[in-house]
Amino acid sequence: AGSGVIVDAESLADTVAQVGGNASLTSGGAISVTSQSTNLIESTGTAVTIGAVSVGGIAATGRAGGATWALMDADVGGATALNISATSQSRAPVIAKASSGGLLAAGTASTSSATVDPNLQAGIGGNAVLSVGGNVTIQSLDDSEVESEARGTASGGASIGIGVASATNNAQVDAHIGGGTQLTSTGAISLLG
Repeated sequence: AGSGVIVDAESLADTVAQVGGNASLTSGGAISVTSQSTNLIESTGTAVTIGAVSVGGIAATGRAGGATWALMDADVGGATALNISATSQSRAPVIAKASSGGLLAAGTASTSSATVDPNLQAGIGGNAVLSVGGNVTIQSLDDSEVESEARGTASGGASIGIGVASATNNAQVDAHIGGGTQLTSTGAISLLG
């Protein structure tokens, strides 16, 4: 019997755009703090059993995520607009394929596990003083997809092994204004998360 096949793929890059708390920004135009990330993986494992030869099993796993933060901790004055945006795209398609053929071939088990867990934050830190002569938009936008598939095929009297697939989306999305912050605006204030 074979020892089996294990396939694993991960993409967990972190992206941070931040203006620190010791800064003070003055602008006659719009101020934007933008963080964008794309974490894409594909994990595919294949096991084939022919005749009396067997493979111990196929396990495919994949995870896509990481931190995407856009943070304004500084004081702001005179800006015509303030835009703070964190956007993330995570994809994790995972496929485990097991096939067997021949009269003596036993089915091969296949397991597939896919996870996306991006962490998005867009916000204004605590105790900041901001005066904006226009709209203030704070948004965290998550576009994540997860797919998991375990396949089993048999031919020529062979048995089909067990297939188990799991898919998990643990995205964390946050848009916030910290405590003690003084924010004045002549336009709309929007939090989207």
